[in-house]
Amino acid sequence: MKVLCIVICLAIPMVLCHPQVKTHQVPVNLTLNTTIFATPANNNTHLYPSLRNLTDITDSWRNAANRTQMFLNKTRQEMSRGICYEEVPTVTLVANPRGNIPAGNGSNPSLSRIQICCTGYERNPHNFRLCDPICHRSCENGLCVAPDTCACYPDYGVDLDGKCIPVCPIGCSNGECQPNGRCKCNKGFVPDPTDKFCIEGVQCDSACLNGYCTGYNKCTCHAGYLPHPTNGYMCMPHCPAGCPNGVCSGPNFCICNAGFIKDRSTKGSQACVRRL
Repeated sequence: MKVLCIVICLAIPMVLCHPQVKTHQVPVNLTLNTTIFATPANNNTHLYPSLRNLTDITDSWRNAANRTQMFLNKTRQEMSRGICYEEVPTVTLVANPRGNIPAGNGSNPSLSRIQICCTGYERNPHNFRLCDPICHRSCENGLCVAPDTCACYPDYGVDLDGKCIPVCPIGCSNGECQPNGRCKCNKGFVPDPTDKFCIEGVQCDSACLNGYCTGYNKCTCHAGYLPHPTNGYMCMPHCPAGCPNGVCSGPNFCICNAGFIKDRSTKGSQACVRRL
């Protein structure tokens, strides 16, 4: 009986201290920025516009990296090994030249055929059995595949200076890459024959007087003419001996001023003398 009373006394406070609470759902009106809080786990790319862009950029980077690695593997397999052979006296290859000299494998028993790096190649610093091509100018954005010869990585092309530069879709030198994979060139530039980058174009905003257009707003004068000192689109006739009392109107041709005539005492003279 005492035990039962003790149990009842302990149970009553517990019931009083922990009443049952009825819960109900209250609508909460929160204005959360779904662009920030949408997560990739829910695949809510329609709520997170920048996520799609980030995914596209990541995929593009991964694809470019894979293409580059495939290019390196394939190119290295096809590269010339740069190994040549040379015959040297066998005696220079033995440790004890005073002892018995074995017959060599060269054109005669005294010679041995050994491997050397061909001209334009050098020993690989990590593997003495390999020879690497030498490119005196660094192959930036490319791989040295033969002496002074670079092969550009994918999405790079060789410009007129022999350098590897970004091409569509990575970039477009002197222009803007279009969705069709071609370059829209800036003013003064035209596409190269492959449409991968832009080169300085032959384009002049005005006609070249006594000359011809050889670049962007660049006029080259015809023979017998010199550039005008202030007008880049004009070339002036040149008279090497000048035109005393006259005006140079053509290559080595003078027109005399009023009251003067050509000096006929000297054949071919363009000098003007006073009319008698």
